[in-house]
This record gives sequence, structure tokens and C-alpha cells, in this order.
Amino acid sequence: NPSASHFSGAVVAKDESAFFMIPQFTNKLVRCKFRDDSMQSFGGFPTSVVDPSFFGGAVADDGGIWLAPWGASAIVRFDPAKETMDAYTFFDETGCCPGGGLRRAFAGAVNLNGAIWMCPALSRSFVRVNPSNGDFRTYSQWPEGYDVSLAAKSRSCSATGDDIWLPPYESQAHLL
Repeated sequence: NPSASHFSGAVVAKDESAFFMIPQFTNKLVRCKFRDDSMQSFGGFPTSVVDPSFFGGAVADDGGIWLAPWGASAIVRFDPAKETMDAYTFFDETGCCPGGGLRRAFAGAVNLNGAIWMCPALSRSFVRVNPSNGDFRTYSQWPEGYDVSLAAKSRSCSATGDDIWLPPYESQAHLL
């Protein structure tokens, strides 16, 4: 039933042979191959992943697909070659995302200088993941006077050079 599947975005595989549709309100990651237009779904999220809902993702230098949690209880890495998933759980009441639930919401992910960055949507932190071992670091020091409760509500992110860009979701001004 196509109406029961919701996806939040897509990423192109490192070898450019396919794209992956990122699940938001469905429990399947879907690969669409360019060569023959075939589609294959991957479920089987690790048992530590409660509510496999994601919002975008990024491709690491090694080709792994990293899914940015929307409500999911972990960051997930999909290995396209092995067709396996690994979960990296770090959310707790005192660390990155107090309160659980939508406090874990990220606006997507980017590969910046070899690290995977989870960009805040409803979270109050950026999370940098080392794709070689899954180690992470959170960043929640916002500039003085910056209202993170409103400004961190972005719904996408991109990277250029050494910068990550978060377009405003709710804004009184237009940026050119």
C-alpha cells in the first residue's frame, strides 16, 4: 500500500548506481537501482531501534548510508555491500537530547570532511559521528543571543567547504 509508506528524502549511493529513499513513517529503507529501475526494500532494523523514523541521511566516504533520527532511538548505518544495518544509540536524559521523543529529531545529515553530521531540527545539538567506529560528539554551544528553541527548527541542511548550512524553518526574514 503506497499510501502507508512515507519517506523524508533520498541519498545517492557513493558509486552512483542507485539512490536510497529514507524512511520516515515506514519501517523499510528502499534502494532504487538506476540501471534496471528495480527496487529493493530493507527492514530488519536492529532491535535497539525503537520507532524507525528518520529524516534524511548522508553517504560516508566508505559508502555507508547514515540515517538521521527523527523519532528513532538510534542513528542507523546501512552497509549497501553487505546489506546490513548497525545502530548507534547515544540518546539519554542527560546527554544530547533530553526528553526523548522528538527531542531526537534531526533535519538530515551531511558528510563534511569525512565526518557525518546530524543537523538539528527539534534537537538542540549537532552530532558529529566518526563513520569508521561510530564514536560521536555533540555540539550545543550556540552563539550568544541565538534562540535555539526557534532557530534549530530547520528541516534540511547542506555543507559547503567547512560550513554546514541550516535554512530557517520559521523565519521573519528572507535570506538571499
